[in-house]
Amino acid sequence: MSSFLNDPTLKPSTRRVGEGDSTYDTVFQTKHANALIVRTYFPSSDTIVAPKMLLIGIRATHPWLDHSLRVVGYSPILSTMAWESSGILLGQAVNAVVQHFQLNPPEVIEIIDANLREIQNRINPANNVPSQSQTGNGYHNSPNIPSHNRTASTYPTMHDHIHMEQQSDLPPHFNTILEFNYSDATVHEAMLANVHIPSAPTSFPELNDMNLPELNELLQREDKFASTLEKIPYVTTIKATHESLSTETAKIAKSNLELEEELKTLRGDVEGLQESLKEKVDKYVKLQKKQTELCKPTDKRKAMSQLNSAKRDAFNESEEVASNWIANEIGIDDFLDSFIEKRAVHHVRAAKIERLQDS
Repeated sequence: MSSFLNDPTLKPSTRRVGEGDSTYDTVFQTKHANALIVRTYFPSSDTIVAPKMLLIGIRATHPWLDHSLRVVGYSPILSTMAWESSGILLGQAVNAVVQHFQLNPPEVIEIIDANLREIQNRINPANNVPSQSQTGNGYHNSPNIPSHNRTASTYPTMHDHIHMEQQSDLPPHFNTILEFNYSDATVHEAMLANVHIPSAPTSFPELNDMNLPELNELLQREDKFASTLEKIPYVTTIKATHESLSTETAKIAKSNLELEEELKTLRGDVEGLQESLKEKVDKYVKLQKKQTELCKPTDKRKAMSQLNSAKRDAFNESEEVASNWIANEIGIDDFLDSFIEKRAVHHVRAAKIERLQDS
């Protein structure tokens, strides 16, 4: 991104669009003295992704542009794999695209953005062919190109759609779980790329042979206008595409509804597992707390008190063994074994008390 924003050629006519640091507009002038704006979308992320570029604010045709005016003729940005293997910087890519459109301008059908129209009127109000000094590659030095210190266009981009999606009034779980991120947008665009939508025609041969009264009648009678409109190939193609997409959308919606019960069952299972996990976590926390208490060093005074009590118990037990021997209740061998064992315990505990006292 820095190679783009700090490029000496691009920087004077490049401005950020919207929130964040992902979308930028660059104004440039073609060899025919037409002002164009290329919008570059390059998300800031740790993963490598190909930049997306499109011309905004116009309706135009060009071999490098698809029906949505996205740049598809510059091979290094066609896919993430192509971008990664190309090894070029973002600034170099934008420079290459801008210079191509400067020397090979698109066929502009209509300027639909007021800001771009204002820029065009400033640089070439009479639509005359500029001099060589105005049409060179150094478009940033052209005296007629404005500084463009406001947003060049209100034409929505993928970045704007993502931002609007995140600001919608959907329930909280949709905003936090079903996020429409850059990967989703890429998949969505790939799906749309398979849908062929013909470019808007520049003329209608079906109307060329009509005289003025016939055209006026066509405009005044809705039924005749509608029947004539249905015969135009472009309209029939658009209708067929619309019906095909509607049918496919209905089919997908139906398949989604058929999975509703399965989704509810899975949700119930997940909620049950979550509750079970919560119980196990609570039990784990209690056991961990108990383990911590057990592993902590014993208080010195408490340990000495417990040892004194245990020492007295061992002494009393040994005395009881001696009393049983004196009363002839046990034999000499049993007396010796038991008495020595219990007195040894008594002396060990007494030694531990002395060590604690000296520590």
